[in-house]
Amino acid sequence: MLRNLFQTFSKYHVYSIVCAIGITVLCTIQIPPQEEIPKFEHIDKVVHFIMYFVFSGAVILESVRLKSSPEKNYIRACIIAFILSGIFGALIEVVQGTLTDYRSADFYDWLFDMGGVVAACLIGELFRRAFR
Repeated sequence: MLRNLFQTFSKYHVYSIVCAIGITVLCTIQIPPQEEIPKFEHIDKVVHFIMYFVFSGAVILESVRLKSSPEKNYIRACIIAFILSGIFGALIEVVQGTLTDYRSADFYDWLFDMGGVVAACLIGELFRRAFR
């Protein structure tokens, strides 16, 4: 059953998988110090928000596209995106805190990840209502 679920997900959620790989790479690479560039104090929070907005948007669009009745399945797709992004974001923070010595786990990064998911669901709902 788990293998069947993985095959279905990998077949129909190509963009989501590409986003997840990109997020993993961006969150685990070592960034050299940038002393000459002016710093925006909480740019990492903005980046987390955008990454998970795009990731959850891809999950939602790909999930809704699969179903015969997108109207009924939008909420289900948002719930799936929320759970999947929550687990994935938490795992990324654990990896940053335990497997790297140049990154640290931050609960607020995870909160901004989840904010990106909520924003994707809300903006998706606005588009659904506008184009109905």
